[in-house]
Amino acid sequence: MSALAHWSPIFLQVEYLPQIVFPFLKVIPNDDLYVFELIMALIVQWMQVWFEQYPAEPVSVLEAVETVIEQEDPALLSYLRQ
Repeated sequence: MSALAHWSPIFLQVEYLPQIVFPFLKVIPNDDLYVFELIMALIVQWMQVWFEQYPAEPVSVLEAVETVIEQEDPALLSYLRQ
């Protein structure tokens, strides 16, 4: 987490980042550098739009997820909206 904060100071404020990193640390417990590089790659390749308007929610990502859920499982979307 410290290395991620040094890489980009915005990660000091992201409350949910430990929840993203922890599963990788459980699977790869003895190689912190590898986990750091893996999380960096994940952020750069798949999560960069999450932080475009931080601390606001990533509206474009949430809308895309909602569209996929609506197409695949409308009952689940209805439940999540409640």
